[in-house]
Amino acid sequence: MQYNRDLYVQTVQAMRKIADIKQRREDRFWENRMKLARVQKQQDVEREVLVHGDLLADKQKQQELVERIREREAERKEEKERAKQQRRGTIRIEEEL
Repeated sequence: MQYNRDLYVQTVQAMRKIADIKQRREDRFWENRMKLARVQKQQDVEREVLVHGDLLADKQKQQELVERIREREAERKEEKERAKQQRRGTIRIEEEL
């Protein structure tokens, strides 16, 4: 087999391109996992504040945190219920707009 410089250059360029694509996919996968981890961590912190909120020194701040967490929980429940109703077909998408 004879040495072909053009084929060698094309092969090396293709290898670099493939490595770049692979790296971008890995980064995107990692970012998606970290998004979920951030949400989970925030929920864990909120749960801890609800359970052990009495340990906070500033009572006014404690009350603000608890109220904000409860509001968020109510919003999440409403959102889940709305999504469930949409899946069942009881709510039309046009009605929400």
